[in-house]
Formats: sequence, C-alpha cells, structure tokens
Amino acid sequence: MIRCALVAALLAGCGVDHPDPVGRYRVVEDVGSSCAVDQPVMMPLAYLDVGEGSPGLTLSVCATADLCGEPIQLGTEISDGWSGDRGAAQTYENGRICELGYRLYEARFSGSTLVLDLTAYGTARGVGSCTPDDAIALGTSMPCTSHERVDAIRE
Repeated sequence: MIRCALVAALLAGCGVDHPDPVGRYRVVEDVGSSCAVDQPVMMPLAYLDVGEGSPGLTLSVCATADLCGEPIQLGTEISDGWSGDRGAAQTYENGRICELGYRLYEARFSGSTLVLDLTAYGTARGVGSCTPDDAIALGTSMPCTSHERVDAIRE
C-alpha cells in the first residue's frame, strides 16, 4: 500500500514541464496573406522578444536585431501559450466615417520554438462611437483583413 502511494505521488509530480518562454527568438519563417493561403512576406521579421508581463508575457516584434516595436501585452493564457490584442480607431471625412481595427496575437510555445499567429480584423462604419475600445468589443466579429504566421527558434 505504501509503495502504491509512493508511485501515485511520483506520477502526480511528473506533469509536463514548460520551460520559461522569456527570451529572444530568431525568426525562421514568416508567412502571411489577406486571410487566404499564406505566402512568404515581402519584409519578414528578424526576431521576437518575449518578456515577463503582469499578467502573462510581453511580446516585441523586431524588424532587425536592434529595431523592435513597442511591447504587446499577452495577458490571456491559451493552450500552450498566451494571447493579447489591440484595438485601433480612426475617423475620416470630418468624422463621418469610422475605421475600426483589431489585431489578435497568439503565441504558442513548444520546447525552444515559438509560433506567433497575428490576425487583423477591420471594418468601416458611419457616424457613431469610434474608439479603440469599440474595435476591441467587435474583435473577431469584424471581417478578417490579414493573417501572419511567424515561426521562431529561441537563441
């Protein structure tokens, strides 16, 4: 009986060990499309930098080793990773047209690899509220405008 309890205790402690995903990842493939069949992008990313966030992680996309964008908060845990989003809004024609945009970031980690899916959604509408929060509220219910998948290896 003691042996069974010992084996059960050992098995309970043998879950999947997820390594710390924080670090720099070198991009090995960068493909994208207008939400159709992905093809290599014209100006691929060079690196992805993953940092600690609260909650979750931060993600910076880098065009070169030294030129990275503002960190994106990935605060929602998903299967094998983290996701985050951003909303944008802009008015045209003296406020008569509102263009809303939503970008969803999904980072999945496996061993030393990172797969980042970036999907953009957008729509234009007439007079009314036109804020980034409006774009986030509509989110993926808007039409898909672009998709990009970035495969990277931790350095």
